[in-house]
Amino acid sequence: MNPIRLLIPALLLLLPATAVQARTAAENIFFIKPDGITYLNYSTTRSDYPNYSLFLKKDETDSSFDYIYPNDYRFDATSEAERNVILFDQGSYATMRPGRLADRVTVDKGVYTFVNWEESKNPKLPGGYFGEWTSPNDFAQYVYVWVLPDNLEIVSFEANQPDDKGTWQLRRNTLAWFGHDVNNIVFKIQYRQKTSRVAELVRTSLQANGAAPQDIGVIAEEGDVRVVLPSGILFPSGSPALSDPGKAVLGQIASALKAQESQHFVVEGHTDNAPISPALQSRFSSNWELSAARSLEVVKFLEQAGISGQRLESRAFGANRPVAPNDTEPNRTLNRRIEIRIRPGS
Repeated sequence: MNPIRLLIPALLLLLPATAVQARTAAENIFFIKPDGITYLNYSTTRSDYPNYSLFLKKDETDSSFDYIYPNDYRFDATSEAERNVILFDQGSYATMRPGRLADRVTVDKGVYTFVNWEESKNPKLPGGYFGEWTSPNDFAQYVYVWVLPDNLEIVSFEANQPDDKGTWQLRRNTLAWFGHDVNNIVFKIQYRQKTSRVAELVRTSLQANGAAPQDIGVIAEEGDVRVVLPSGILFPSGSPALSDPGKAVLGQIASALKAQESQHFVVEGHTDNAPISPALQSRFSSNWELSAARSLEVVKFLEQAGISGQRLESRAFGANRPVAPNDTEPNRTLNRRIEIRIRPGS
């Protein structure tokens, strides 16, 4: 498997042997979402080569991208057994696509640690390539950028290149690395949610009881805190009844929140856009009704766990407020969720 495929839209492989002295410059910009895991990536490459190939995993196609330039590319799913290819008849191109950092991130005591390549998980490619790479020549210039939302802050950053090959620049919430004459680049970036007393209470309770922080988002926003719980953690598929693991997670959240008497809790139900299964149509006419039933189930549990009903509110949005396009199963999984918004009481 392509070792950085989960991080950037593609790897770069320059095809023609006749242009071995060509120079390549690339920019790779990640707009990180408030959950600290999902992102929108814009990547652009400029070179003297007459053509370029962009490698994808076999289960990915050009429809995985929101934007591809130039528009007259060719998509090839048959020539290579292990990967698909986008072919450009020029040496410069740009792409934009959504994605998830996923298994590139670990979380410990509220600090997210991102590493773009680890040999224990993704061995080097033939030719010894790894991390951020290009072929046959090195990057003449390579710029790697993270743009963080207001609720996240950088803790630390490092690269596997010497200081004379690249420099870091942190401006407000934008972190950039500027490299030259480099290849096989590995980055380690640590970041965290900005401090919030209520958010820290929820995170501490979840971590103390073994919940996975990368599955449950605790997001401190301006004026409130948002707890994002995938429906798969709380409910069996298609059911509005809480599972035992779901009750355990909600119990941990309730134990952190019930003493916060000045806070108001809005429980929102969200689904993907897949039609209700025939087995459930007798109970729910649409995803909206299912999301309402799940939201109410969480509200009732929180009340039973000790949070006053006067501080609880239920809302349902069905498939109307997705956080990702409903075009793949991983994206649909992101959209099936319960969000608990914690706000100052009125």
